[in-house]
Amino acid sequence: RRLVDFPCARFDRVRAARDGRLWLGWGFRWQPEHTQLCHDLSKRSLHDVYPPRWVLRLHGRLHDPREAKGLGWVQGLAPERDVVVPMAALEGHTAVLAVTGALKTVLARLLVYQLASRGDTVFVLDPKGDKGLEQVCRDVTARLGEPARFARFHAAFPSQSFRFDALANWDRETQVASRIRLLMGGSPDDPFNAFIWATVTDIVRAMKRLGRRVTLQSLLDTVRSRDAAEALAEEVLQAWFAQSVAPAPDGAPADRKPPPRGGPFTNPRLAHWVHRFRTEVPLHQRPSDIASLLSSLEADRGWFAKMVVGLTPVLMRLTAGDLGPLLSPDPTDLSDARPIHTTRQLIEGRRVVYFGLDALSDTSVAEGLAALFLSDLAATAGDLYNHGPADGAARRRVHVLCDEWGDLVCEPVVQLANKGRGAGIVLYLFGQTLSDLVVKLGDEARARRVLGNMNNLIVGATSDSDTLDFVTRKLGDTVVRRVTVSQGAGQKTEDAGLEYAATRQASVTEQALALVPPQVLTGLPDLHYVAIVNRAQVFKGRIPVLDLASPSPAR
Repeated sequence: RRLVDFPCARFDRVRAARDGRLWLGWGFRWQPEHTQLCHDLSKRSLHDVYPPRWVLRLHGRLHDPREAKGLGWVQGLAPERDVVVPMAALEGHTAVLAVTGALKTVLARLLVYQLASRGDTVFVLDPKGDKGLEQVCRDVTARLGEPARFARFHAAFPSQSFRFDALANWDRETQVASRIRLLMGGSPDDPFNAFIWATVTDIVRAMKRLGRRVTLQSLLDTVRSRDAAEALAEEVLQAWFAQSVAPAPDGAPADRKPPPRGGPFTNPRLAHWVHRFRTEVPLHQRPSDIASLLSSLEADRGWFAKMVVGLTPVLMRLTAGDLGPLLSPDPTDLSDARPIHTTRQLIEGRRVVYFGLDALSDTSVAEGLAALFLSDLAATAGDLYNHGPADGAARRRVHVLCDEWGDLVCEPVVQLANKGRGAGIVLYLFGQTLSDLVVKLGDEARARRVLGNMNNLIVGATSDSDTLDFVTRKLGDTVVRRVTVSQGAGQKTEDAGLEYAATRQASVTEQALALVPPQVLTGLPDLHYVAIVNRAQVFKGRIPVLDLASPSPAR
């Protein structure tokens, strides 16, 4: 069995016999005796471990394993069999660690094909815009005979992407504000973030009263200037008075006294409506959302501008250029033929979705896109958890593969890891080192908080010392026997003649060492892995390169 060009038709036969479980190649369950063998073999020369070259040639092996990358003999510590994982084990989420080019893309191909074959929704978030990952998603749907299930969003190619309505799924106005706050990062208790959360909530309530769609572009148009916010407040007051209080015959405010001069509003029409609202409407009859919006606008103009100064650049990054109509789509624009999708529609359509975030060209936009989608997915997951699918169908799993966790991991990922299981959200976080996660989140405690939610761990070749330390501690320890042999010889001459004496002693000691030695993790060949499944089961395995272009079996 070769590790390259594994025909998909053959794989389909293997998968059909696995009763819906996830197939992860060939390998064996790692036991303490394999640790003992590793330590015994590490003391020997490679010439003693591998067979002579003439034996290899006799069996048709053209490559000398002594010159291969990694420690190939590790896979030979036990007979191989299929490594299968129950789908229920994946609900605990999975972290994948490996250096570049060792495992991740080939593993993603294997995972996406099996998960999509089950009829589940698959989202692939790719910061770099890896053409290999996009092709995997495209090939999988073509292989399944359902090419329409593939959907593509790529920030670098907006004309070839679907339009994503990022703020379509929400039940309460505070959900939109919380989503926007997540884009800004920082602590929710920060005064600036708290003010922005309250301001966005007020604006969304006002738009809802007027029957307007809430989009990133409409939010930016409102908060980028105080005049736009005042114009929105004026429309809200006019609409509310038209529905609740009979207007004056001439359309002007009904109160006879003009509003006091020098007020906080520069718009004289808004000042009149606010004066009427405060003088004519009893306190207990004033809508709380309108009163809150007016309180925000009554702040000093300079202070208001300083408080929202952090929000405007965030929204501008996600609405600039071609991203504007891409993330704030207008369904009435008949000249734009690109489809519009929401997260809920993609989930209910069981789509295989590729998100290319173009982090190499613009890191800040890529981070904003990732946080925007993941926060929307978290909100959708909450809705699915509370109400279930809209069509009443059986709930299916939603699998989210995040490549390069150093670019993607944010607070919504933590929320999904903590609470997504009830909604069927399953995470697969791909990364190279633990340090990437620490740098992204700011401290090691937050990084370990994310990894602590990963019940499954798949590790390819890795050389980072901190990562090795984390993985070996995650794998645990076992007891290894060490045999110490000592011997001596001596002679002496006495009256009786020459005497000779020899001694030989052997002692056995036991020592607690890592279950999988660090040198094994460092020396894993490409496409080889060590996996922890269900927090306790340890496997050593290897995966093939699945050939999705191989001919399909006759139907």
